[in-house]
Amino acid sequence: MGNWVRIIGGGAVALVLVWTGVWFAGRGEVNDRLDAELDMLRSVGLEISYDDRSVGGFPTGYRIDFDNLVLTDSYRGISYRAPTLSAEIDPTAPDRLTVRLPDRMTASVARAPQVDGTPTPPAEITIAAENMRATLSDTARREATLKARNALIVSTLPQENFSLAVDLIGIDLISERPTPPTAEAVMRANFDRIDFALSGRGPGGAMVAVEGELNAPLLAGRTDLGAATSLAAALGAGQLGRTNVVLQTGRISTEIGMEGSEATADGAAGMTAATTASRMTLENGAATLAVSAETAAWHLTPVDGENPFSGRINMQSLETIYTAPLALRQAGEPVSLRLALSNVSPDEALWQRLDPDETLSREDWHFVADIDGTIRPAEAEEGGGLGTETAELEAITLKTMSLNGLGADIDMRGGVTFPPGTQRPEGTLTLRLVEAVGLIGKLFQAGLIDNLMAQRLALLAANYTQRTESGALQSEIVFTADRGILINGDPVGIDP
Repeated sequence: MGNWVRIIGGGAVALVLVWTGVWFAGRGEVNDRLDAELDMLRSVGLEISYDDRSVGGFPTGYRIDFDNLVLTDSYRGISYRAPTLSAEIDPTAPDRLTVRLPDRMTASVARAPQVDGTPTPPAEITIAAENMRATLSDTARREATLKARNALIVSTLPQENFSLAVDLIGIDLISERPTPPTAEAVMRANFDRIDFALSGRGPGGAMVAVEGELNAPLLAGRTDLGAATSLAAALGAGQLGRTNVVLQTGRISTEIGMEGSEATADGAAGMTAATTASRMTLENGAATLAVSAETAAWHLTPVDGENPFSGRINMQSLETIYTAPLALRQAGEPVSLRLALSNVSPDEALWQRLDPDETLSREDWHFVADIDGTIRPAEAEEGGGLGTETAELEAITLKTMSLNGLGADIDMRGGVTFPPGTQRPEGTLTLRLVEAVGLIGKLFQAGLIDNLMAQRLALLAANYTQRTESGALQSEIVFTADRGILINGDPVGIDP
């Protein structure tokens, strides 16, 4: 029995000695790999400094500790500071690195000097995180994750008396960038909720405060733009690939508080939406941005005014889609815009404020704009490079632009072109009005326009429209090559 104890004990000691040797040998390899990674980061322009670096974790693994770590990107003017940073490697999964981020981190972002050359203080950013942990995998999938209970990000601009706070609650982020780099990369970020608050002085010097929340937002994206080191390099090489990014949320709520002046009262405004979705797609050299919202409402509440009231404007849905080229290379590049608002209506409190006698129709309003066009490069400025060129309109086709509401309809269609060297339009637009004259009278009767404005609008309708067989008023507006304008065949004016 004693022999077995001695054998087992001796074996255990031998295993400990062997593992100790393996651990210390691995420690040297960890240091070598770490030095190689830091050199790689320095080679792309990052400056890295720290007061101390140590490798510990014996005997269960490896833990790399940094004290007072500072990362600086001089090109972008960003500096990141962390009092401590720990990274762990499990010997059973040497290709996986777990990073424990400190509870508090800071960063600063350089800003352009003022017009007179006076330096502008940098934007200061503070990040307070709870249980924030990142993992990095060096396998073929090159997976990275970031999880945290919450992270509060605060940015301040002391000179402008501006502050922004964003609280990310329930962070769960994952990304994969497989090798080879030509493979498709994917990213997904889930949050339980995002709260935000912003305060600062508006253009007139009055204080403005904005706060709100996004419930259960999801950000997801995928791209095959992996071969290029940056978007600028991709644009230069014409390798734009395909990228798709989607942001969708549950309920959104935003509140805005506005400080008044001697002439205006304090006030508050806000917006809510039951669901929202945004999608950005890059494909075949073009960028498409689509935004939609359902069951949205805006409200306005002046405070301390002589006649305070609270009103809301409700909207069933909003949809907008915008497409444009990412890099403008030749004439004839297509652009398009679609904007649709449906079932827009003031609430009863706002109606009572605007039209207590119910002179105007209470039907919901609808607006649709559907526009196609092309653009071309303007003459390049000397010294300009990729991304510095400007665009100018080449042609516009107005498929429709219509507004229905207050018992009247307005619709415009047509198309114009813009010859090279000038932004003077040539083409024809057709304007059609239904019940417009009656609406002018009702607006006057409701007290929303004065007598002089009503007379001017009625005079314009009489002089520049023709009545069709259906009873609608119509104007055909022609822009001629000699810079003239004809309305229903009559010249309006010639631009010298």
